[in-house]
Amino acid sequence: MVAGLVILSTVSTVTGGPSQPKVALAFGGLIALGELLRIVMPGNHQVAPIATASAMGYALLVGIGPQGAPLDAPLGVVPAEHSAFQVVAVTAAGMLVGSLRHIVAGRIPDLAGMVRWLLVIAAAASCFRPMLSLALPWQLLLTVMGLVAVLACFADMLIAVLIQMRAERAPFYSALHHQINTNMAPWAATCINAILIALATTAMCMAALLIFTVPIMVTQFAFRRYAEIHGTAHPASR
Repeated sequence: MVAGLVILSTVSTVTGGPSQPKVALAFGGLIALGELLRIVMPGNHQVAPIATASAMGYALLVGIGPQGAPLDAPLGVVPAEHSAFQVVAVTAAGMLVGSLRHIVAGRIPDLAGMVRWLLVIAAAASCFRPMLSLALPWQLLLTVMGLVAVLACFADMLIAVLIQMRAERAPFYSALHHQINTNMAPWAATCINAILIALATTAMCMAALLIFTVPIMVTQFAFRRYAEIHGTAHPASR
């Protein structure tokens, strides 16, 4: 199913021509960087905050800055014209490129986690991108953006719980408790950073990606430091 979704999205994007290819390339590059810097949390759980926040930010992107915007443009910015299919194609390409170094080095990527997030990003993009054609007031659009980001994280949590229940035959409450303890911080960081990326890029154009890469990098290294400390204190959890 996931392979079919990626193929369909790629074919749709290529045949129709990618919308605003420079924007797609910038977000795809940031997703690839995030996958390249993927870290292993306690319990051998891999996370890629940069990649996931960038992909979600691309799914929630409203515009690419006021410069060159038509006088009658909604919100006074150049609209982001990419489709949900393009979001999936760019996300999948970024994940693949960022994972190549790990594969060459003999490290197996977290395929289950990548597939899970790709499905979540696809769902978020499918829900949010059509909303842009409704010309909603910015207050309502911001509310919808936040709601989609939060629901996407909850969807990822639910999928992770179901996977753990099936793999470990764990009861629902136990799997839910484990996922909340393990992933609450990455989920919260992803939601916040994704919304910041989408809003900042909409208001400040593509330069915002460079600016907001810094706090995302700080988040990434904070998770890495946490994993190192936790691994030193509890070596058996590795």
